[in-house]
Amino acid sequence: MEVICITEIIDEIPRLLQYFISGFIFLKTFCFLKAIKENEVSFITIWSVVISFLITSTVKLFDSIIIPNHNLWLWAEVLICSLIGFVSAFIIYGLLNLKLFSFLLNKITHKSINTDIWKDVIDYDKGTILKVFLKTEI
Repeated sequence: MEVICITEIIDEIPRLLQYFISGFIFLKTFCFLKAIKENEVSFITIWSVVISFLITSTVKLFDSIIIPNHNLWLWAEVLICSLIGFVSAFIIYGLLNLKLFSFLLNKITHKSINTDIWKDVIDYDKGTILKVFLKTEI
């Protein structure tokens, strides 16, 4: 049985963070923009790893296409993946808020991407008037 030295574990920390940090940044940014409360640690952990894997694989693919016999420095790769995670959260948030996307989603699935009814009812551009009629009898 091989004994792993603590220095070997410390040397692998950047690689482990590489498969967590960019997805975590994406999730936190996206949940902040959409005002979603994510309370479960398993939700954050699993999706962070999945999203980080996709981002890291994409960065490595483009790196191998652009500069063929070249490996990025690990910390540079982590930084690039984190920036891509941050920027892609804004891009996906912007795409989801397009009127065309909401229209198509409503026509195809008869559902809305909003979790709050007021975001569907209120038109922030033109304004909305809400009339409330109370039925009171004395």
